Amino acid sequence: MDAQDKKYAQLAYIARLYYDEGRNQQEIADITGINRTSISRILTEARDCGIVTIDVAWPWRVSVLEQELRKKFPGLKEVCVVACDNKEYEESVHKLGLFAGKYLLNIIHPQTVIGVGWGKALYETIENLPREAHPEAEVVQVIGATGYTGILKDGPLVAKLLSDKLSCNCRYLHVPLIVESRVIRDSLLKDKAISGTLEIAANADIIITGIGSVLLNNLYTLYEVGYVSDEEVLALKEAGACGDILGLHYDANGELLDLDINHRTLSISLEKLSQVDRSIAVAGHEGKAEAIIGALRGGFINTLITDNFAAERMLSLLA
Repeated sequence: MDAQDKKYAQLAYIARLYYDEGRNQQEIADITGINRTSISRILTEARDCGIVTIDVAWPWRVSVLEQELRKKFPGLKEVCVVACDNKEYEESVHKLGLFAGKYLLNIIHPQTVIGVGWGKALYETIENLPREAHPEAEVVQVIGATGYTGILKDGPLVAKLLSDKLSCNCRYLHVPLIVESRVIRDSLLKDKAISGTLEIAANADIIITGIGSVLLNNLYTLYEVGYVSDEEVLALKEAGACGDILGLHYDANGELLDLDINHRTLSISLEKLSQVDRSIAVAGHEGKAEAIIGALRGGFINTLITDNFAAERMLSLLA
């Protein structure tokens, strides 16, 4: 067996441990003696080489939880609850991303315009996509954020990753998510490049985004990348905010809060978002339950991809 054959054999072996046997990356590292970071890279290489694809029956959906959520939110076009057996966030969100990636590929058509938000689950969704050629499709940012160094889930980086996977064009918003004042926001929206990008985003066939949280110890979007201060987060909590979608904050009843931060946000509006044919939120784990409820009540998303931990927590809050 030559070096190339040995390499492919290793890729196939590790892919089999992960997909067929359901081993997590740490278990595979222990079995093979390869460090966990390298395992993640090898799995990506196995997918890119076509040794394995994500078109598999695993992870399984939990139909009972899906049915209960449909009863609570009859306006949903579809709800998918992915069974995750590990409460560790990183493992859970990875499995969620695998399923969401498969779901996304199944609904893309040749000339699809895909609006992209940001978030860890969304990054995992796109990172785990196999490469497919959709040159007539287009990816467009639906929310600001200029690509904060080291934050892989940030808007432009996620959009670029998706367009690379689909071999298609990408339109960026070269602006922050939150600006200093309402006046600056209104001025930026007069720029033809920015307004033109948002106009295309508002008419996208599909929008896929994460859902954030304003919990101080669990903020995966604005706070982490420095767009919102501790004081602003506290103000949001005092006003009853429970999360953010596309940078806009709302309460647990799905009502947009009249907070200054909402008037400094550069993104498509919630009204436009609610009119998109397929607006998909990919968000999981218990800490996102309240934020997901708010987004669903507000009608800002019509397709939910989540995990069993978030679904169970949501149902307990709605009981």
